[in-house]
Amino acid sequence: MTFNRSCAFTCLANLLESFEINVEDRDIIITAGIPYCFYQNDNYYFAGSQLQTKQYFDLYLNPIGFDFIVKKVSKADISDYLQSSKDVMIGLKLRTNGKHAVIYKGIKDNKYIFFNVKHIDEEALDYYSFTETELLSLVDDFIYPAYIEKIVPKQPDIAEASKSPLYFTKYKIELTNIFSSSPKKCTLISERDRLFAPLLLDFLTMTELIKRADIHNKLLQLRKQYMISIKPESCREEIDTELLKDCLNEIDRMIIDNNQYIYR
Repeated sequence: MTFNRSCAFTCLANLLESFEINVEDRDIIITAGIPYCFYQNDNYYFAGSQLQTKQYFDLYLNPIGFDFIVKKVSKADISDYLQSSKDVMIGLKLRTNGKHAVIYKGIKDNKYIFFNVKHIDEEALDYYSFTETELLSLVDDFIYPAYIEKIVPKQPDIAEASKSPLYFTKYKIELTNIFSSSPKKCTLISERDRLFAPLLLDFLTMTELIKRADIHNKLLQLRKQYMISIKPESCREEIDTELLKDCLNEIDRMIIDNNQYIYR
């Protein structure tokens, strides 16, 4: 992993390596135009490396002759599925705040072996091994193992990626409305993952990758303000609402100007 929260794209890079294609997570992100994409699903918003669905992986894969295949497998059937599979990406509950994408490599000594993608200087296991009981404790009632297969190169489905400006407009309105009156600390905390993470984690990373220091530095300042505001000892909200609006408008323009999937 060469940047934060990139485990899924790092897994994808590792799957491509088995086809003798040598790329990194950031190569996939930048080539696919992911920094300029934004997505809404139900009441949740996604940016950057959190765009972890087939439609976004295929933006990179389809033009170079691969397709991202996702299966739906029940918890009761996961053991049977893995018995006959290998080199599939699976999200396991290995983090306190969500899933971590790993690659299933097979069975050894009656244990399921998973390759662990990680930062180069991270002190973590290269491989996880789990008994069936341990594995079942790490998955939901349904899991979605995925793999890639070769196809004739084709243009990807860009329908959702083309809607990025529309999705971001909805997001911008909702986030701005929170600050129409002074928000309570509990609101800032409860909306951390849904509303603040896309901006202060994912777009922060994306603007660094694409070398937009002008926006990145503003987001860094905004992130510091947010972190101060949610501290237990903080008595009042410290976020500069004008800076927030400026960041949102800058990203809005960035998406409109650079998203290659918008119908123009």
